[in-house]
Amino acid sequence: DMKFATLKEPEPYNPFIFNDSFLFYLIISFRLFGASVVVPVFEELFWRSFVLRYIINPKFGDVPVGKFTWISFVIASIFFGFEHNLWLAGIMAGVSYSLILYFTRSLFIAMFSHGITNLLLGIYVVKTGNGSSGKEMSFLRVWCNATPSNILSRTITPSFEGIPDFVQ
Repeated sequence: DMKFATLKEPEPYNPFIFNDSFLFYLIISFRLFGASVVVPVFEELFWRSFVLRYIINPKFGDVPVGKFTWISFVIASIFFGFEHNLWLAGIMAGVSYSLILYFTRSLFIAMFSHGITNLLLGIYVVKTGNGSSGKEMSFLRVWCNATPSNILSRTITPSFEGIPDFVQ
């Protein structure tokens, strides 16, 4: 989260756009599912299956998955990094997923690794509130540190203005 390594200030995400506990948990679940299943599949298909091979030869179908060249490795990793707001972390992730592909020759393992990374990052953000600014995610820190009995008995009462009644 170093200032020089970010493209712009992240826009806060407000999970409290609905005043309904079911929709709240549904939204968080869909975002975690999207980040850990949908995004890795499409990003790895694009970056590791298409871009890496296209840089080697525009007839990318003729290039085997996992073929290494320095130029494709460096360019794809840098471009992958700049697709993300935290570009330096993105470049490091791009390098990691490319190395996984090169060593295993398996696009599935690269997708799986990317998915696990995104899932762990998503859990971290939900658990700590880091990764978003503002009180919206700060409540999640309280929610995740709560015991199930406190949640069920509604004894957790964060004092943030604007938080829906269902979480108080």
